[in-house]
Amino acid sequence: MKPLVHTRRLRRAALPLAAAALACLTALPQTGCGSEPRTAEAPAERPADTVALLVKRVSRCARLYTTAYNIRKIVTHDDRLHVRGRVFSRDVSFDPPLGERKAAIPIDVTLKAYVDLSAFGPQNVERTPRGITLTLPDPQVVVTSSRVDHAGTRQYVDLARRRYSDAEMAAFARQGTDSILAHVDRYGIVEDARRTATRALMPILRGMGYGEESVTIQFRKDFTAADLNRSVTVENHPEQ
Repeated sequence: MKPLVHTRRLRRAALPLAAAALACLTALPQTGCGSEPRTAEAPAERPADTVALLVKRVSRCARLYTTAYNIRKIVTHDDRLHVRGRVFSRDVSFDPPLGERKAAIPIDVTLKAYVDLSAFGPQNVERTPRGITLTLPDPQVVVTSSRVDHAGTRQYVDLARRRYSDAEMAAFARQGTDSILAHVDRYGIVEDARRTATRALMPILRGMGYGEESVTIQFRKDFTAADLNRSVTVENHPEQ
């Protein structure tokens, strides 16, 4: 299998996801994630037990999807017929003419990252002299779809060769998908997920009277490439 010779990453903001999350969070006084009904006459006072209320509101967000990446790769494969043997007691080795075949297979993989806040609790909140610190769970990366662009697939086969079988083409596509998953750390999706989760939670904290200068949002650890690549899960089976 040759290296992937062409890679084009389409990075898009997860507009439907982020918009839904931000709409949910910014509407806190009336409804949505972490909402607490209150009358128009109620004064804007910080409750006595702000940690308990903060935990209640944040944990209602549950699985907060923050980032989505569409990744397109073109997997290529080629091989040439090679003949070896003995003629008149002499070893011969040559590539016959018209013995080459090639294939190019475009694949599309969608990666999404989320932060699961359903288990967020008091252990994730720490009061500090300058305000409050939240430690969020590690972002998780999932493959939500993987498909082969059959319309864009191409084969070139010399007269002396047979075409690639469907099983061979499917195997090449799987190798391309595996290559994407093995290099997830190169795309920056975890960093984007952390930034987006931080922005999405700030309306809750501002609504409780905390200014941005008094809030620190951090995560449990920094991922190594090996940590991230091992943690990727596949929600849907690839479509071949």
